[in-house]
Amino acid sequence: MTLLEENPAIGAVGPRLAGIDGRFQRWTAGRLPTFTSVSSFYLGLDRIAAKVRLNVGLFLARDTTQPQDVSWLCSCCLALRHQALREAGLMDERYASYLGDLDLCRRINEHGWRIHYDPRVTVLHAQGRNTAREPGYASPDTIYGLDMYLHQHSNGLTRETLRWVEASGYIARFAAYSAMSFIRKNQRARTMAHLHWRWFILRCTTAPATPKP
Repeated sequence: MTLLEENPAIGAVGPRLAGIDGRFQRWTAGRLPTFTSVSSFYLGLDRIAAKVRLNVGLFLARDTTQPQDVSWLCSCCLALRHQALREAGLMDERYASYLGDLDLCRRINEHGWRIHYDPRVTVLHAQGRNTAREPGYASPDTIYGLDMYLHQHSNGLTRETLRWVEASGYIARFAAYSAMSFIRKNQRARTMAHLHWRWFILRCTTAPATPKP
């Protein structure tokens, strides 16, 4: 609250997120979905770029102690300025469990307010507890949320291209994890292979979600 009081231009502020195991969660904050950021995320290029300190994906490239302005913050712990929320409106209820916070931060920023990430505070985040998904199974809410956002903010060619970029990323990860599980007899790799295969099937068999009026 002190940060909001001292910086009247900040409309939203969020902390560093860590899992129950204490490990940094890169979905703490990030960049808005564009063709480049979404493609980098789907193909895993954002993780490669992060090793040379480049931020090209949807999420923060790396764990950092440096406070900075970002495009969006995770809503699991988010402080909002009342005036900024009045101007931007509440979260869009058409989003299920994911990307509603990203959409809200985008609208707040469009009204001239800064979105600020402050890693000097860490909050433990038990990710996935609200959707209660089974291990190894991808929640369709993630696909639904990104489909919704892209439908609202990109053209049809971009959406369709990204859909197949996404499917390509899943099948590439499936092949890599399958090979790893076979060579190293690694249970985690086997689980991850199963996860990405389920994602691939889900992407190929599920029509892109579109927002209801």
